[in-house]
Amino acid sequence: MSFFDKQTVTVEIDAENSVTVRKLTYGEQQAAMSAAMSFEMTLGMGGKGKQPGAATGKLDPFRMKREELCAAVVSWAGPGFDGRPVTRENIEALPPEVIDTIQQAVDGLNAGLDDDEKKV
Repeated sequence: MSFFDKQTVTVEIDAENSVTVRKLTYGEQQAAMSAAMSFEMTLGMGGKGKQPGAATGKLDPFRMKREELCAAVVSWAGPGFDGRPVTRENIEALPPEVIDTIQQAVDGLNAGLDDDEKKV
């Protein structure tokens, strides 16, 4: 298998509805992380335990998960999706219990290589 092959998984939501997700690329993972990061710059004398001009980064893990999920959803099928296209707006409009099911598959695909996969 090529490193450039798109790895996908179909997630069965219920008997009639499914979602296909794919493994993110390095660029997509970095874009999700970048969108979820914010930085604050310390000016002047800094403060207790801070260097002057130092940047402090903060990561919003909930936004990062949302960015990854929106990038990973490829398609969906079934009457529960009302014929709507796969867009960020429609993904974010899904019920939390559906998103939780999809998110598990996205996390599994993007978990990295396990020891057996590294040997292949």
